[in-house]
Amino acid sequence: MKTKKMVSRITALVLTACVVLTGCSFGKSEQTSTDTYEIVWYNEGDNTKDKDLVNKEINEYLKEKIGATVKIIHFSAADYAEKTKLLLASGEVFDMCSVAANSYGQNAENGAYLPIDRLLETHGKDILELMPEEMWNAVKYKGEIYGVPTIKDWGTQYVIGCNKQLTDKYNIDLSNIKSLADMESILADIKEKEPTVYPTDIRGNDYVKRLLPFEYISDSVLGAFEKDGDYTKVVNWIETDTAKEFFDMMHRWYEKGYLRPDADTATTSNDITFFMNCTEMIPYQEQQYNAARTADKQRYFVNVGDSIVTTNYVQSALQAISRTSKNPEKTMEFLNMLYTDKYLLNLYVYGIEGKHYTLENEGTTVKYPEGVMNFTENDYYATAAAQGNRYLLNIPPNTPTDIWDAYKKFNEESFISPALGFVFDISELSAEIAAMNNVYKEYMPALTTGVSDPETELPKAIKKFKAAGSDKVFKELQRQYDEWKKINKN
Repeated sequence: MKTKKMVSRITALVLTACVVLTGCSFGKSEQTSTDTYEIVWYNEGDNTKDKDLVNKEINEYLKEKIGATVKIIHFSAADYAEKTKLLLASGEVFDMCSVAANSYGQNAENGAYLPIDRLLETHGKDILELMPEEMWNAVKYKGEIYGVPTIKDWGTQYVIGCNKQLTDKYNIDLSNIKSLADMESILADIKEKEPTVYPTDIRGNDYVKRLLPFEYISDSVLGAFEKDGDYTKVVNWIETDTAKEFFDMMHRWYEKGYLRPDADTATTSNDITFFMNCTEMIPYQEQQYNAARTADKQRYFVNVGDSIVTTNYVQSALQAISRTSKNPEKTMEFLNMLYTDKYLLNLYVYGIEGKHYTLENEGTTVKYPEGVMNFTENDYYATAAAQGNRYLLNIPPNTPTDIWDAYKKFNEESFISPALGFVFDISELSAEIAAMNNVYKEYMPALTTGVSDPETELPKAIKKFKAAGSDKVFKELQRQYDEWKKINKN
């Protein structure tokens, strides 16, 4: 990968525990008094036993601090994008929400979110001071800010995960693995020696295409930049030689039985035992992952690319204020606290100290109750993935105490994409984008998992994409990017 401009001024570090809070149904604000505003906050997460107990504790604290309470409503990760889409389309009155992946620009264009530049200056000054300018550039849409990034790991690095137990059992050397293709002979050995184990957990909804050397452009369906290129030309990634080689390899792997028979339609790996998967990694994630799992589930993580800061990744962890909010000022005050108030953020993420966790290592590191192996087994856990300043959080269990230094180094060594901050405006292309998305759902899961033969199905897919309007979309995408580059010379 070509050397890009290195990330600067990124001093906030991040916690790796991707924990999640929970949810129920849509709910309207219920004011407890004329002096106490109830902030309705939709976030991604799972149900936990003590959710209401912790929410009550948070509200007692907020009433004292800012004269407000918060009603936290959560949807599961699997449902969040669709449910928030319906929520925003219905005009539901609420105050704040985490932004579903790949929906930020479109929702900003549609007026779902409030532009918050002035609100940050009046009620979110601490966030303005903490956030590097690069991150604000990454979330501006038509010159305005509609979402607040999480202070976290801003680089992203995709990796291959290999079953630790089987890797050790067969003395598999992973030191020379530099790409997905390098795994082929290893998968063949696993297939022969472990007939009850699927060599891979590659599925139609999986990370696998992210291991390819492309930076994908949100909302464009097929638009991408070649990471090794000069970032002047937008490419249709499925028409590249790299993509064809990938589709051919996946089909070969599928025919050899390295993937499960229903790889194109499967959405989870909970029902199978597998050797390899594709995921993303930040410092100490392998150590944390393995400490929270039994020996048969532990993995080695193998880097197959440099970490890079992209628009997509920054925009995948935002909080936005709803256009329907009855009190955006008070909502911003609460949001500002998530970036500055150590007690509040730890209460939200870990729960009540003494009940859901204790602290060790001189009060710096979280310890779960006896018998709780990882956060998902606790009576309470919440997400640190999409809100606040993770640097305020206590250190997760089984994590070295120098994690913040490791994260600082990771951020400083991540490269800023030359396209950081570019957002594709699809407001005049909604029909074409919708049609392309339908073609994508029809063809791409089967192509990326090898279920389809790319010799026959890839040309059909390309032809259908063109019929859906892909040429028009790419022409406009390139035009917008060229205009953006004139103003933003990264």
